[in-house]
Amino acid sequence: MLDADAEPAGIPAAFTVPANPATTLVKSNAYPLTFPAHALKLELEIPPGENRRHWLDDRLPPEKGALVSMDDGALAFADSAEIQKAFGASLRSNPIVAAISEEDLANDGRIRSLFRRALVQSVASRIDAMTDGSRRLWEAAHYRDHTLANVKYRVHRAVSFRLESIGGKPHVALMPEVACYDARRRPG
Repeated sequence: MLDADAEPAGIPAAFTVPANPATTLVKSNAYPLTFPAHALKLELEIPPGENRRHWLDDRLPPEKGALVSMDDGALAFADSAEIQKAFGASLRSNPIVAAISEEDLANDGRIRSLFRRALVQSVASRIDAMTDGSRRLWEAAHYRDHTLANVKYRVHRAVSFRLESIGGKPHVALMPEVACYDARRRPG
């Protein structure tokens, strides 16, 4: 988007990489991840016809914890008092502790989503960054203005998070990006 109207700068050259064994890591943006071994399992009464993700997020905002929909309820990284306050009568029983293994993280997309949400929210809070609460965060201050189709956008440095299993161990891969928003904070 940023350089769509830019002229090509020169003639493309062949891309070559030295012959290395498949296990050789030339450069990495993946970092080993240490994670909690337990989450709270919630049995919830979610009203029929409700979008589960929206219903959960409406009750427990990202700054209070991370949630993911599971079976007849949710898994959460949050204080149990916050869970009780957020869900009240919708809780069918008291939250219970559920163990989570590296294998669970590697094989279950819902659990990866829970960890990614918790990590993104935690990092954003710690460094005072903006976030979508799920997979991306960006600096609050923009570093560039860009106009496209007569709309002025503010361009922010951003990073997205992906959880990967590398050699059977959990890693977080950080992917540099930009985030563009107009004056009303709508994405570009």
